[in-house]
Amino acid sequence: MLVVFGFALLVLAVAVVVLFAMIGELAARVPAAETGAGWVRPTDEARLGSVPEVWPPELAHAPDRDTYVLLVLSTVCNSCKAVAAQLVDGQADWDGVGIVVSTASRRNGDDFVAERRLGGFVSYVDESGSWSREQLGVESSPTAVVLRRGRVVAAYAFSDLALLRSEVDDRSRPSEAKEAV
Repeated sequence: MLVVFGFALLVLAVAVVVLFAMIGELAARVPAAETGAGWVRPTDEARLGSVPEVWPPELAHAPDRDTYVLLVLSTVCNSCKAVAAQLVDGQADWDGVGIVVSTASRRNGDDFVAERRLGGFVSYVDESGSWSREQLGVESSPTAVVLRRGRVVAAYAFSDLALLRSEVDDRSRPSEAKEAV
């Protein structure tokens, strides 16, 4: 009996060590939280250069726009809730923006739009995130996908809409105008 107890205790000790090692590995893979000001980082997650083959009716106008930005937000993402608040608070009064709400169910997406007061924005509830994953190549949020005439030209992970807009506007200017600045 004492041998069984000793063996069980040894297994438990090894399990605890493995658990802490796994937590340490996970912490090493997750980027440190940004502090202070917001941030914008290019991401290679999206299928740059591609044109979605299928457009949801809510976003059917996107390929007709010179520049259009799709904000991929998730109903379970705290950063996405903060971005939604920035949209509503008018911190980024931006005409060429559509919202893709990635969610497990239509009801969760509709609730997110209603609770976050996003009804005034063009939005598409993407059940299971399948459209954003299959057509844009995006699997994380918040992500901004920049389209030119429907073609994916850039993608950004971000936390601040004003910084994102500045980045997109800077890249949208013709190169002669950039040189003159």
